[in-house]
Amino acid sequence: MGVACSLACVNCKGNVENMWHIFLGCKHAILSWSETGVWSIIEPIMVASKSFLDFVFGLLDKLEGEKMSICVMIMWSIWKGRNIML
Repeated sequence: MGVACSLACVNCKGNVENMWHIFLGCKHAILSWSETGVWSIIEPIMVASKSFLDFVFGLLDKLEGEKMSICVMIMWSIWKGRNIML
């Protein structure tokens, strides 16, 4: 019973899908961050984080205004794109 769901990332098909991979580890996510010019801001916060939740709180602590808005919109876009692929 139930729906059989693949554990693989719907974008790259190569890794187990979890929050860290969806938003930070998948090559498609990294491309999204890079193309919008904020990967240089995201990467140091990511490297210093021990978990995805730690990363989110790092963003909240270090970013404000327009940069925060851009990051939130990128995360929303990554999630929306992922759900479209399902």
